[in-house]
Amino acid sequence: MKLFNEEREVLAALLEEWYAEMKTVTEEANGVFREKAKQYDKDSPVWERIYWPNGFVQELRKKTDRVTQLLAHEPGPLWDDIAEELIDIMNYSRMFEALNRMLVKRDG
Repeated sequence: MKLFNEEREVLAALLEEWYAEMKTVTEEANGVFREKAKQYDKDSPVWERIYWPNGFVQELRKKTDRVTQLLAHEPGPLWDDIAEELIDIMNYSRMFEALNRMLVKRDG
């Protein structure tokens, strides 16, 4: 039983560390939406810039393909570049989901 308790402690510590990093990533992703970016959207909304709605899917595919390429990089993955692409994926997903929810509410 002691081993089981130790495993649970290790798991709890890893989860705590992971949740803290997810919070940090979310805060970094939120930084993309600073006031300057919001001002830019007023003149040229992001969904027009990427040909909504299919543009979001296309952008997500491009970004995930890029992550796959970066993971396969020799001699090893380019972690900083991967992090940047993952932030972009997160933000495109959030923007797309926000538009999706707007449409669901309107159609509801």
